[in-house]
Amino acid sequence: MSLTPLTVRMRSVSPRSSTTVPSSLPPSRKWNTSPRAAAAAPRYAAITHAIFFKGITILLPTRPRHGIIHPRSPPPVGTQAIARTPRGRSNRAVAPSRAPPLSSRRSRPETMNAPASQPSPGTTPNSQPNALQTDAGVPSGSIIGPCAIAFIASAAVMIVELLAFRLIARYLGSSNYTTTAIIGVVLGGLAIGNFIGGGLADRFRDGRMLALLFVLSSAGCFAVPVLNKLVGDWSALWFLSWPRRIATHVTLVFSLPAILLGTIGPVVARMALLRSDRVGRTVGAVYACGALGSIIGTFACGFYLIPYFGNYAVIQAVGAGLSVMAIVCARTYWATHVWTAAAAVLVLVGAGPWAWAKEIGSDLGLRERITPFVMFDADSEYGHVRVEVNPDHPTRRIMVLDKLEHSYLDTARPDVLQYGYENVYAAVTDHVAAGRDAIRALVLGGGGYTHPRHILRVRPRSTVEVVEIDPVVTRAAMAAFDLSPQPGLTIVHLDARQHVADLVRRQTAGEALAPFDFVFLDAVNDFNVPFHLTTAEFQSSVAKLLGDEGVFLMTLIDIYEVGGFLGSTLRTMKNSFSHVTCFYAGYESEAFQPGERYTFIVVASQRDLKLGDLEADPRHRAIAQQQLTREQIEAVMKAPLTTVLTDDHAPVEFLLMHVVERTGRAAWNEAAMRFYNRGNTEYALKRYDRAIESYRRAIELEPAMHIAHLNLGLAYKDSGRLDKAVEAFLAAAAARPDLPGPAMNLAGIYMLLHEYEAARRAYEKAIQLDPQFAAAYNGLGMALANLGRLHEARTAIQRAIELKPDYPAAVRNLAQLDAAMASPSDGHAPATRPAGD
Repeated sequence: MSLTPLTVRMRSVSPRSSTTVPSSLPPSRKWNTSPRAAAAAPRYAAITHAIFFKGITILLPTRPRHGIIHPRSPPPVGTQAIARTPRGRSNRAVAPSRAPPLSSRRSRPETMNAPASQPSPGTTPNSQPNALQTDAGVPSGSIIGPCAIAFIASAAVMIVELLAFRLIARYLGSSNYTTTAIIGVVLGGLAIGNFIGGGLADRFRDGRMLALLFVLSSAGCFAVPVLNKLVGDWSALWFLSWPRRIATHVTLVFSLPAILLGTIGPVVARMALLRSDRVGRTVGAVYACGALGSIIGTFACGFYLIPYFGNYAVIQAVGAGLSVMAIVCARTYWATHVWTAAAAVLVLVGAGPWAWAKEIGSDLGLRERITPFVMFDADSEYGHVRVEVNPDHPTRRIMVLDKLEHSYLDTARPDVLQYGYENVYAAVTDHVAAGRDAIRALVLGGGGYTHPRHILRVRPRSTVEVVEIDPVVTRAAMAAFDLSPQPGLTIVHLDARQHVADLVRRQTAGEALAPFDFVFLDAVNDFNVPFHLTTAEFQSSVAKLLGDEGVFLMTLIDIYEVGGFLGSTLRTMKNSFSHVTCFYAGYESEAFQPGERYTFIVVASQRDLKLGDLEADPRHRAIAQQQLTREQIEAVMKAPLTTVLTDDHAPVEFLLMHVVERTGRAAWNEAAMRFYNRGNTEYALKRYDRAIESYRRAIELEPAMHIAHLNLGLAYKDSGRLDKAVEAFLAAAAARPDLPGPAMNLAGIYMLLHEYEAARRAYEKAIQLDPQFAAAYNGLGMALANLGRLHEARTAIQRAIELKPDYPAAVRNLAQLDAAMASPSDGHAPATRPAGD
């Protein structure tokens, strides 16, 4: 068969015709071949072509290099052009022996010839293949380079995927939904990237194409923490259902880097195929190196990189490494050097020790914002751990795990339990262990170690074994919560389920293990529920460790009127324990609201604990009133969603989905809370203008956020704008008319403005809302004194001292008032604000 030279023919719109439409086609099958349509067709095709490829064509040269035959290039000397048949087949001339080597060839081989050791006769399109070869000659070159690139790119993919779990945990927690969304989005992004990369590999030169893809992938990695911060603060997502919010968040943040990293694989595979004539072995080697890179990246990231360097440092290191790979692929390509310089600047901003770098980096989201009130901040194998000081009360410290406040300690009063569920723990312990100075307790979940130390403080001869899975949490408690080794306290760093199973195995093997008097499970919340600690199998193991006299207390979060998780837990407990009851942690004067989110404490034992007798103990009378009735317990156990939780079926995320959704919609959104906390930090640093701006931003997002209005009023007061402070406190009172705090603060401003009648009315409003508010009685006394009503003022201040005998400000005000009444003046006390308030 003779070969025809390459010609360019104008084809019609029909894919199976040359220049005209066969007349044999029926009229309905014919295309419009008018001159206007014929002129428009190539224009539309060019536009479609440009949408996808034109931008890259500007950056990537398409001329031949080192023997590469490009579709738009004239054939090299010594070769003949390709003549395309109407069906898209091609007849290619056999390249002479002086053709360039295959190691630099670009286009996919289209002729199948004899083995390279034999001369290659010309072939027809229907000839049978023997060995892979192209018109350029015998394949040659090493595939080590493509395999190394596949290794690095695959490792980067897995590192980014593992970091996704850690970065979104502070916004969405860790659950089956987050796992599903991350794996699905990353796999989907890789699939899209593979498809795009295949098209790019067939069109552009390997070196610069890879360099550009590495540049874009590097930029995508640097964008991850920035996008995570922006999407996490986006209040619009709070109104989506919980699974949709998780899927949307993950898609917006991680689909871009997954797609970009996915484009590298096909380009690398084609590069390797052009360097070898063994297709199977080459593809297998590239795939194996990619899988090996994924394995090493996974283990290195999970076991070493994150614990030692933190999430932000690792993602920046990946971005910087990809930028270096871009230079390796194309050392003379200007785009690689420009982006590598930009990546170096981003690394300096994200990890530099300078104040300006910390400020800019935290604003961009490239690093954690570390304020002077942060005592501890670290990433661990299990989450992000931070301890902050309350700016308004320097002795109060809060431990935050990912995004949730987990422990609270006032170092000035370490013996006072700050959380309601801890007071329930203490009340049940005091009742069951009445008259005993020592107990044996197992605490599953350490956190700030406040409750274990409370047990040892009240009963010093006790033995307390604490199981905390995260050693970094223990380190944080030692650094900021004054935790130190002490007699009777044993700390085990292990998963709670595994430790309980070990104890049961030792017990079954005949080891003499004394039964525990109490087991406290404090490792469950609404965002991150370790389901294996909620099942019947686990509770059966706990029952074996307790014996017949022990008590099991478990904390969980739910909404009673939904009651899926609470009812399921109660039903599951009934399988292992004879007596099960439940308390809710609320405020002393607060009535139980079935539609509100509460912390519930489930108490289980093999005997009747007679917890109704708590009513007779003045210390725990309020706790006794927070016990659910038998009717309430039976009702929630019959809720539609309840089920017995087992290792095989424990859908805790589904049971808590409505709780998280309702909490997100009813509570203040994350962006508002971040501006509010930023305002608190600025206020503590006495940067009142910045504090005011932050509080106002929080109020724009959440107009009903009364605490932002309150603190805005305080910032206005301390900056001397008392009229603005009045407006802020009035707005706080309108947002929460049931709270005495706004009225109290408003009264204080009126005292500063010498508007004593308005102050009197505000103080009386605060007393009406809280008759036990000693500070309000003290303030009322001083307002009445400045109005000349001294006897009424003395009565009010005396009432404040009755409510709070250790109230030095009220004692001083009473002495001042008595001196004024005894002096031969006009009977008016000096104008002043309440001392100490």
